[in-house]
Amino acid sequence: MITWIRNWVITIATAVIFITAVEMILPNNKMKKYVQFLLGLILISVVINPIIKIINNNTDVSAYIEKASQYFDDKKYEQNIEKYKQIDKENTLSVFKENIENETSKILKDKYPSMNYKVSANVKLDDNTNQALIQSVEVGVNDRTIEKVRKVSIGDSSVEGSNSVNIDTRDKIVSFLSEQLKINKEDIKIYKY
Repeated sequence: MITWIRNWVITIATAVIFITAVEMILPNNKMKKYVQFLLGLILISVVINPIIKIINNNTDVSAYIEKASQYFDDKKYEQNIEKYKQIDKENTLSVFKENIENETSKILKDKYPSMNYKVSANVKLDDNTNQALIQSVEVGVNDRTIEKVRKVSIGDSSVEGSNSVNIDTRDKIVSFLSEQLKINKEDIKIYKY
């Protein structure tokens, strides 16, 4: 037991001398506080490791340190970072798309309150600037009027009627959305639902 305590004290003293020498060599810059933090963790592990061994013979702090070191050596963290970046991009695009659709419906309802709207946006993430961009917008318009009954011919595949929005209304909506969303008029599609 005495030799064990003697070895523990020698290990602590060696760690303190090593840490002091490293701190003396370090330049005064932003990295110094991070290196001091890391050295403090090393000292804590040197002090606590024997105590943990006494409490639980199966626990070894140095094994945990070695696993963490192996994790960084294998660069598994880079794979995780890329995975989380991709998930973050997908979530960002999804929220951006939902916000564009809701906001477009709202501004259309404010501008033209006599109609109902269904908005669907197509968005993408620009890899160079990391910005979410609107590629196109499709707007379904319902003017709340009762439609005329379409002529249906039995045995004939043609049906009279139109599923398009009044040209004047369509042009007004396209111009308004192009100005509000800062996208080309060609990227805005209007249909009647």
